[in-house]
Amino acid sequence: MIKYVTGVLLSPDKKEVVNLLKQKGPTNLIGKLTFPGGKEELGETPEEALSREFIEECGVAVAPRSEEH
Repeated sequence: MIKYVTGVLLSPDKKEVVNLLKQKGPTNLIGKLTFPGGKEELGETPEEALSREFIEECGVAVAPRSEEH
């Protein structure tokens, strides 16, 4: 089964979501606001996949964590 991950960056006070402009990809996505994400590779955890996707798509190193409300 193919698994996908996606994520957002929150401001330090957690009141704002930082959207990232994805410039690469299919022509129909160029210039549209999207969240970084993609497919998990074999053997990756969701957190590892999300970290990799942020680096590949945005050039930003992140330490993913989930927030439950």
